[in-house]
Amino acid sequence: MLRLASLFLSQQERFARARRRALEAELDARLQRRKASRAILNERARIGAATKVHEQVARDPLLREQVPF
Repeated sequence: MLRLASLFLSQQERFARARRRALEAELDARLQRRKASRAILNERARIGAATKVHEQVARDPLLREQVPF
């Protein structure tokens, strides 16, 4: 059905639709990269926070007794 409808479109309309599909694909790819980048930043922050806690526990003997690592 879609192909039959596309037969009635002008060449300009077909190019416009193809360009739109290409732009949507590019925007989707950008969104996926941003999500991946955000996940990496979140993981780095989590590791940094855990490292900070481990360092605090290592320095404080009272905390060392309370926190089982």
